[in-house]
Amino acid sequence: MNKSLNEAKWVNSYTHSLSPDPSSENHPREVQEHYSWVKPTRVPDPKLLLWNTQLGNQMALEKPLSTSELFYYSGNEQPRQAKPFAQNYGGHQFGHWANQLGDGRAITLGEITKEGQSWEIQLKGSGATPYSRRGDGKAVLRSSLREFYASELNYNLGVATTRALALVETGESVIRDLFYDGNPKEEPGAVLTRISSSFIRFGSFELFSYRRERDKAQKLFNYVLEKFYPNLIQNDNPVELFFETICTRTAHLIADWMRYGFVHGVMNTDNMSILGQTIDYGPYAWIEDFSLSFTPNTTDLPGRRYCYGRQPYIAQWNLERLAISLKDLGLTTEGFQKGIESYQKIFSEKNKKDFSLKLGFEKKLSEDEELKLQLFSLLENLEIDFTLFFRLLSKIIKKEIDSASFLQKSSYKKITETDLDTLNFWLKAYQNRMLKEERSIEDISLNMKKVNPAIIYRNYMTHLICEDLSQGTLNRAEELFAIIQDPFNEKWESTNWFIKRPDWANQTPGCTMLSCSS
Repeated sequence: MNKSLNEAKWVNSYTHSLSPDPSSENHPREVQEHYSWVKPTRVPDPKLLLWNTQLGNQMALEKPLSTSELFYYSGNEQPRQAKPFAQNYGGHQFGHWANQLGDGRAITLGEITKEGQSWEIQLKGSGATPYSRRGDGKAVLRSSLREFYASELNYNLGVATTRALALVETGESVIRDLFYDGNPKEEPGAVLTRISSSFIRFGSFELFSYRRERDKAQKLFNYVLEKFYPNLIQNDNPVELFFETICTRTAHLIADWMRYGFVHGVMNTDNMSILGQTIDYGPYAWIEDFSLSFTPNTTDLPGRRYCYGRQPYIAQWNLERLAISLKDLGLTTEGFQKGIESYQKIFSEKNKKDFSLKLGFEKKLSEDEELKLQLFSLLENLEIDFTLFFRLLSKIIKKEIDSASFLQKSSYKKITETDLDTLNFWLKAYQNRMLKEERSIEDISLNMKKVNPAIIYRNYMTHLICEDLSQGTLNRAEELFAIIQDPFNEKWESTNWFIKRPDWANQTPGCTMLSCSS
């Protein structure tokens, strides 16, 4: 039977195991310990907008229907066994050491358990902490919606990620400068309840390494090992296996991002999880008109450090920064090399296999890599929508649509005869390769639909839903959430969501490019 958050079983292992800031003052400052005690800020008029029933049932939590129950998800009240805190960590931002960062607008209520599973419950947008620097610790509805949908879509795509349980509108306005261009505006505020086994990052280890505080780094390592990697404890050098495991998990994560066209947008080391999860959804996007150099983050221009094509290399760079912070804990040069080689090997093998499956190939043939390289060139030159291309490809091989219709549905440019000839040239080579599968087209098409989603979350969708919410309706918001929970289902192809980015979105703020405030 599901319970209220107040009745859940709380264990709070993080705060029991690590060192708290002795000061309870809540103002921006340097903190020497692992975390700070801090309470969420009350909001004037909380209203539940979205509840994740699937996740709530997994956690045995009931939907908050009363005002008193909703208060736990807005920060107005804390469950009696909760011990709210903000985590301290550092990180490299855009390639440069940024020193202390920490949870500037997220407060973890604590940890609950059910039948051996545990989840940390964190309120994002719940007010200032000692790590807020110049920020107010609040979040706007726009960015909270984006994280709610994106994290749940990644989960249902099979991508490791933090998750979203509840979205609460606060009844207050929050001022944000969306593009950092000197034009701040008031937006509706929100609090997002997000869930993970842990929110510890690469930067959690980096901070104490840069401060030369080995004892605190060791204490953190002991906690992480005991809590999340207990099978490594008895090893002669557990830190080496720990690093290799994180390298392996990160390789799987980045390969999954690449196969679905997900671009995180701000892969700083403080946004990299020690569990190999997608964490901190800011200026992310799934690729629409394909480009290896695509970045959704205006803050990442013009260098495009975190663009789609560079994500595998940046992940390795981040792992190398983590390795440096683990040297004092016993990571050897050999252990470092083994971990990085493991990352490179696993990513390469998984990436090749994933794209083969997306194309419907089960056999491994020498010609496949050249065909894929030609495909990336085709996608970029014809400005083809990444998601729609692979989904519609399963139709074109069955001759359910012709190549002209294929381009009309998926390309963002005005198509010429030359473009059509270019597509047909590639399709002929692709179909010749498909004959070597020696399987039925029906079987190939069906399997392609199992690995190529019909729907991804597009930035323009946030704009539509925010418009609806301003008029007091949740119809499209709830419909889209149902779609996101089953993204491969063929029935969504008949909905209004199965389209490329509309033309109007090209000129609408926040529908193509975003900033780190997103």
